[in-house]
Amino acid sequence: MKKILFLAAVLLVVFSGVSAVSAYEGHLIDIKAHVENAIGVNTIELNMGTVFPQEVFEAQIPFGLSQSFMSSNQLRLSSVNYELAWELKPGVGATPLTSANPLYLGSYYEPLNPFLKVTSLDGTFTTNGNVNTVPAPGAAVVFATGQLTKIWPSGYNTQSMDYVHLTFSVPVFQGYYNSITDPTPTNWVYGMLNNGQFVTATENISNGTQTLTAPVPNADLGIDLKIQVTGFVPHIQ
Repeated sequence: MKKILFLAAVLLVVFSGVSAVSAYEGHLIDIKAHVENAIGVNTIELNMGTVFPQEVFEAQIPFGLSQSFMSSNQLRLSSVNYELAWELKPGVGATPLTSANPLYLGSYYEPLNPFLKVTSLDGTFTTNGNVNTVPAPGAAVVFATGQLTKIWPSGYNTQSMDYVHLTFSVPVFQGYYNSITDPTPTNWVYGMLNNGQFVTATENISNGTQTLTAPVPNADLGIDLKIQVTGFVPHIQ
């Protein structure tokens, strides 16, 4: 009888322990997030094609706040701070890629930014004195800082998109330019590609009935533009 009572007591303790464990609470918390860029850029390439010395070529690159940032459900942040910077453009794709074509430092397109003027159409960024500074390999040159602001709250001075407006003054080739006789086109800013920065190729010239050959200088210029987000501004209600 004592053994039966003892066994019953042990079982009661065991079952009581199970009940006690089962009585503790458990809560499941589902954690998730949607990640999206704060800024969208209209294009990933601007190919100016074939241009000629002393031309003035203009183009613009639109960029602005993403829909997620502009959403009425996004009330934490009001602005995005950003920088504009140059990086050397790798020479893969330069024409022709031979030892006769003088790639910049042997690996990059001849830098294009020394012949550029950069302006903001909507005034969200301001440039410094580095627009024409050539970056070092593996480094970037910051030439502008700016801020994009969402349309909220009502009446706030907002700038949610802008355009990087580029004015390219196509340079002349050394030995093919005469400062006395060459005219200076409107808005063109003097620039020159020196010997070693371009090659001369023999090309056909024709009047339709006769074909001759002539040496023609040429060069591939390039630069990479980076729009870099540097921080966010919390909204203060």
